[in-house]
Amino acid sequence: PKYEVTEIGRSKVIYKYECPKCLSLYVGRTKRSLSIRIKEHMRADTGRHHLTCRNTVGLEHCFKVIDSAASIRDLVILEALHIRSLRPLINTQLCADGTSDVLSMNLF
Repeated sequence: PKYEVTEIGRSKVIYKYECPKCLSLYVGRTKRSLSIRIKEHMRADTGRHHLTCRNTVGLEHCFKVIDSAASIRDLVILEALHIRSLRPLINTQLCADGTSDVLSMNLF
């Protein structure tokens, strides 16, 4: 029998975290299983935000796959496009020039 991979078991995905209390977003990418990446978020800014908002829903239930790609290059491009579109407030990634404005990244 063929087993279906659950959403958080998928790899090479773009995902978003949405805070149930304040509706702030985080958009990220991972080439690994999303479940592994969620565990890392528990100790990072997203996990701290989740606790600060005193959410009663478990952190792992606030993540959703929003896109996927076959290559790492495509993941990077798709992540930037989703960040540009959704304008997540929790993202604190730095661009190559040291700024935190992911929207200004030169992708090509």
